[in-house]
Amino acid sequence: MSNDLVQLETLDDIDNLVFLCDRLRSRLTQVSSNVDQLQQIWINRRRTIDSDARLLPILGRKVTKSNEILLNIVEKFASVEIQTESLQNLQKLSKPKPKTTGLSQRLNSQTKTFETKKKCEKIQIQMQNIRPGTTWNEAEISIVDHPSAFFVTNQNPNVVQQFQSMSIEMNHFYKNFVETSRPLENVSIGDFCATRFSEDGLWYRARVAMNKTNSIHIVFIDYGNSEEKSPEEIYPLDESFAQLPAMAVACTLTNSFPQNEIFWNPEATNVFRNLVKDRLVQVNFEPQLRHLWPLHFVKVTIDNSSVSQHPQLASYLIPAENEQIALHFNDKLTSVEYILYNIGFNDNDILYKSEKKSSTH
Repeated sequence: MSNDLVQLETLDDIDNLVFLCDRLRSRLTQVSSNVDQLQQIWINRRRTIDSDARLLPILGRKVTKSNEILLNIVEKFASVEIQTESLQNLQKLSKPKPKTTGLSQRLNSQTKTFETKKKCEKIQIQMQNIRPGTTWNEAEISIVDHPSAFFVTNQNPNVVQQFQSMSIEMNHFYKNFVETSRPLENVSIGDFCATRFSEDGLWYRARVAMNKTNSIHIVFIDYGNSEEKSPEEIYPLDESFAQLPAMAVACTLTNSFPQNEIFWNPEATNVFRNLVKDRLVQVNFEPQLRHLWPLHFVKVTIDNSSVSQHPQLASYLIPAENEQIALHFNDKLTSVEYILYNIGFNDNDILYKSEKKSSTH
């Protein structure tokens, strides 16, 4: 194929890209308009119900179906955000380098091969997707956003020993690594990386949840807490530290709905946090609703009793089906929260545990 023909086809492709951007912008504008109208419709209907409760059964089915459709749209837009982020990174062009010949060409080729091996492909870490019926008899809940969103880690001694050994090796490795290597390049949402925790200065495994202009929002995948980092603080994750799955599992308290039927108030969150902090609890994993809600539904037991029935917490909640909880809270997640809680973006990310009931690791 001649250079002229290649040039014409490339120009046509560029024109098509510009056209597709216009189409996408137009579609997004229409979607935004439709969402605004939908929101106003349901605001008005909510006011109507307040004045005439007899309309509630009539609208109930429509509310449920509308929630399902809108949830599907939100999930697709979360995927679109990730893909457009990748598109932006793809647009970073580099200037063509001058051709080299002979020994110089061979040396450059060897150097390029070495750099490619050094950088490697972006490392993937499997995320835990725990089978229903699994029990963690020794678990810890250290990060709590509210009773419908918290992170659980397995504190079985065998699991803890493996993780601690990896952490020691990781910190020893990165003390020298940062002196000879560069920060992670072409950072994208979903990338696994290594970075220091601001409070202790130690190195931990993390994942990019949001990539802004001058800062990167990361979640520490073995704990569930998150921080803002500068691009210079994010380093590639060496594959030797990707053998263990992510320790933190995002969870929701099963059959527990806020008393006010809107959202968990700070008092309820503090009570739940105080009941489970600094102690080992038992966690039973129940059937998931992945199509509705990205977190695991779990029963948390303390002192041989469900935490939901604890006198201090019981007054803040009412019983509810997990499907109702999923439908209620999913449309309240921000894009960052959706990514934080739905840490596994695709099936390749997820480690499906084949644990049996009452297993501990």
